[in-house]
Amino acid sequence: MAGQLSGETRWLDVQRYIKTHGVICKDDTDGRCHITPVVWALISHVHHFLGYTRDATMLFNELVYPKTLLAQSVGVPTGYQLNLVVNAAWIAYKTGNETRSTYLAAKNAYLRQPMNPWFCIVVKGPDEECAQIALSSWPDEPEHKTQWSIERDTAENAVAQSVGWEYLFVAALFGVDLNSLEYSGKHHSKVYPQSH
Repeated sequence: MAGQLSGETRWLDVQRYIKTHGVICKDDTDGRCHITPVVWALISHVHHFLGYTRDATMLFNELVYPKTLLAQSVGVPTGYQLNLVVNAAWIAYKTGNETRSTYLAAKNAYLRQPMNPWFCIVVKGPDEECAQIALSSWPDEPEHKTQWSIERDTAENAVAQSVGWEYLFVAALFGVDLNSLEYSGKHHSKVYPQSH
């Protein structure tokens, strides 16, 4: 209980900082830490999921962010920014807030980067097609381990410098026990969309 309260206190301190300063980090010089409608909506989803109170800013942005996310899915560059769209769609799905627009945002991203196993999983669930994409791109032992390749444009071939952790993450989504590296046979397709 004390650990939970400590975690809750830290999260509430973070929320107060965000509300006071309008940024999610202190060290940007290019605006990347500014709170966007999508970020506000995701914070709202997480608050609701954890049973915390949501304020008017969060609730308002929940209303507008699905269309914003959908627009971003076709407008942002491939690579990290497109990965953020997919991550937002995944959070919406996992917190029970998926809409047709958030699903279509992930699907658009997947159509733009069809060889990205993470994008495939967010759209389809950990199915056979996504497993084949993951296995076909699974990296050999790279000399330089500097990239989380699934957040990069597949044309960059970031997998050649993969740290490897992203593939453990993907394997866990398929039900691989990361302690024993045994596969439990988990197979399913995602229901489209969860809350529509």
